[in-house]
Amino acid sequence: MRRILLIISAVMLLLCGCVNRKPTEAPTATVTPTPTEEPKPAQWSYTPDPNVRYQTMDGFGAGFTWYADWVPGKPYEQAIYDLLFRDCGLSILRFKCEYGYTNFERSASVNKAYYDAAKQYADKRGESMKVLYSSWSPVSSLKSNHVINGGGSLKKNEDGAYDYEGFAGWWTDAVKAYREKGIPVDYVSIQNECDFQASYDGCEFGEKETDKLASYPTAFLSVYRSFRENLGDKTPMMIAPETMTCDATTLRMLLNPILKEEPDSVYAVGHHLYLGGSSSDDPDFCGYESFQSNLERIELFCRQTGFKAWQTEFYRGTSLQTANMILKCLTVENASAYIYWGGVWEGGKKSNMETNNMIVVANSDKNKPTAVGYLCTGDYYAMRHYSEFIRPDYVRVDGPLTMIDRTIGTNLRTASFVSPDGSRIVCVLINNMDDEMRIDMANASFPKLVTAKQSVFTEGFTADMMYNNVKPVPGTQAMLLLPPSSVTTVVMEK
Repeated sequence: MRRILLIISAVMLLLCGCVNRKPTEAPTATVTPTPTEEPKPAQWSYTPDPNVRYQTMDGFGAGFTWYADWVPGKPYEQAIYDLLFRDCGLSILRFKCEYGYTNFERSASVNKAYYDAAKQYADKRGESMKVLYSSWSPVSSLKSNHVINGGGSLKKNEDGAYDYEGFAGWWTDAVKAYREKGIPVDYVSIQNECDFQASYDGCEFGEKETDKLASYPTAFLSVYRSFRENLGDKTPMMIAPETMTCDATTLRMLLNPILKEEPDSVYAVGHHLYLGGSSSDDPDFCGYESFQSNLERIELFCRQTGFKAWQTEFYRGTSLQTANMILKCLTVENASAYIYWGGVWEGGKKSNMETNNMIVVANSDKNKPTAVGYLCTGDYYAMRHYSEFIRPDYVRVDGPLTMIDRTIGTNLRTASFVSPDGSRIVCVLINNMDDEMRIDMANASFPKLVTAKQSVFTEGFTADMMYNNVKPVPGTQAMLLLPPSSVTTVVMEK
């Protein structure tokens, strides 16, 4: 009888364990088999070739514009800086140029707070923190509609000519003013989304002058020449044209006149991804495969001109789609920088992590997204899978995957990057399939597995499913399990 009671108790414990298991717990796919189990054979193998090299990375970053001032002075200020700059390792700050605005002093102090926090971690890594300033609108006195909001273009002078000289002078003074406040201006984009009429801060430019639009190429050349005349060898590197679209024809049309006159004036072709492929806000969607053609054409244009490619703003899509979109930019257009839209953005209480922008904050204790006052979203982790370990000056290299099991699906995506000294490789793997995949990362070039981080973006994912350490399957040197809808970053060394 005692034995029967023990058996019944054991069964009840097992049943209780099954009933109490939370649906939000990390999937069992991240738990490796016990050493006594015979590991199943790998379905994929990894064979990096560091001699086949592509673009050199400038870095990963985010924008700190609206709502960025909701962080300095708050109890969670340092925690957010740690998440963004220590853990995520962002290396590019994108700020909004507000020189001459009534709130300039306040906005500059906020920019400085973020820069100082980021620089501390960059210094520890032996890197320099980079700053990109973009203009949404020049001061109202330079606008055709006399206001910062509502689109408009540059104003015209009494002789009917657009005031390119005034615009160039404003930008030159802006660079000097920010630098005087201790904020480096490494890169400049003279106009955010010149191809879009905004209801908020904005200024439109065209390929050529019209009665209503100033010329983007003429404005760009005016600013560049003013920089060269007044700043000399301290002229910021220029990102252009930073359009809303990644349509390659539009980019060429805006850049070709600049190339004819000042071929060395452009550092990188900058663009966003809101047009040129399929994406939407509602529903939150990014069809990353639909961008293939335009990204291929940008790569060709950059190869022909010697420019780099920078994606400087985007947020649409689920977190898994975001991870795929980043990889698409890195591997198709050979982007040297990927900058997410909102490093910090406003938001009330959140029921899940599947929301846009990297960190969501609130300006009121009554409407906090979480008990601690902020929320790291799934997009934060999608970015971190690239930005933490792929550092500036890393080079993308060939890292092909070989399918061993021909009966499985093929939607496994990857990108590999080698450190400047060639001693380390970072591989990002995205399993877009509904089945778990087994990949053998063992290779002759980089035999030592240093770390592997994994996030599982299945529906309803939670924080405990994000960025977990994963270990090789026992009995193998470097076989990893890749759950469905997961992103895994693997670091290996010689």
